[in-house]
Amino acid sequence: SFRQGGLGPALTPARLDKPKSVYADTIRNGRSKTLMPKWGDKLSRAEIEQVLATAGAFRRILDRKVKKVPALRGKTIVNLFLEPSTRTRISFEMAAKLLSADTISFDAASSSTTKGETLRDTAQNIQALNADMIVIRHSAAGSPGYLSKLLHIPVINAGDGAHEHPTQALL
Repeated sequence: SFRQGGLGPALTPARLDKPKSVYADTIRNGRSKTLMPKWGDKLSRAEIEQVLATAGAFRRILDRKVKKVPALRGKTIVNLFLEPSTRTRISFEMAAKLLSADTISFDAASSSTTKGETLRDTAQNIQALNADMIVIRHSAAGSPGYLSKLLHIPVINAGDGAHEHPTQALL
């Protein structure tokens, strides 16, 4: 469930203004924990309201003169976009940077995937290089779920096949 994934009641808008949040603790200390509900889980009304309250807190942060918070300082996020994307890729990269994470944007056209390297091999190589999280966009339905079972780092779904990604689900 959402709470078991490390974003329980302690992640409130007031907590986000503090340098160390539950969200950052999950990435920092719980490499195998998920940051969102498990594949196929549904959010309760209270959990949806918590996500919206958290978004409101970040909205207030964006209105400040200094827009960055140190929640992901020292963490590396790899944006593994294996199909074209502009808005989603930039949105994820900008969000990571505002949370003080370092980002690496994967370019499929100049990678070993053009020589036949599999998604599994690519993701395992990224994990072996000590990335802290992967954000994936892939044309195959279920690819984020597949990687989340294979890897020991968080995997965020930025779109798979014809599915909407969870970041669009509440719009």
